[in-house]
Amino acid sequence: MLLYIVRHGQSNGNTGADDTLDPLLSPVGERQAALLGESLSDVKFDAIFASTLVRSIQTASAVALRQPGGPAPVEVLAELVECGTTPGWKGRSREALLEIYPHLILTEESVPPDPVPWEDEREEFEHIARGYRAISYLKHRFDPYSDKKILVVAHGGFNQKLLAGAMGWGNSAKVIYSQRNTCVNLIEYFREKNGEPRVRLCYTNDVTHLLNKDCPIT
Repeated sequence: MLLYIVRHGQSNGNTGADDTLDPLLSPVGERQAALLGESLSDVKFDAIFASTLVRSIQTASAVALRQPGGPAPVEVLAELVECGTTPGWKGRSREALLEIYPHLILTEESVPPDPVPWEDEREEFEHIARGYRAISYLKHRFDPYSDKKILVVAHGGFNQKLLAGAMGWGNSAKVIYSQRNTCVNLIEYFREKNGEPRVRLCYTNDVTHLLNKDCPIT
């Protein structure tokens, strides 16, 4: 399985233009997301996931719209929200999210009526535990040693935890992995010739889709 972990495009929150909990992409972020979608347009994803936050959905949608064969569905997964999301905040309504992208999939399994209690995330290890849960969910949904291609669009902070979960790392050294807007991290699960399961970090923080495109790297 190839697991693509992506950060959303630049948001109005990143620029300081909107200090609300769920800002839209900025014009630069929309351009970044479009370029990301173009760069991945030849990759046929078996599933595309986004968090409940609109900047993640907008970015995932930019890829889904450019999939081979036409627009693909995007599944919303509550576990992917950014670290530090305000406790008890339930996000935009289902109707508002469907206005952003009509091919969204929202189920009680992926977005339960009772949200995960983010207020319990007081320590780094609790953030990482959520990253491990998200990866575990994906590995149970899809055989990690198959030829599946999965795209997950999340956030700069939470991508750190997804990388830790995917690779089986902790973070006792408080390592920070640079995550530019719309960067791509690629992880491959595979088996050796003797059948031994392995995981490989192919690359992180790849923004080559933004180079020489008259688009800022943020």
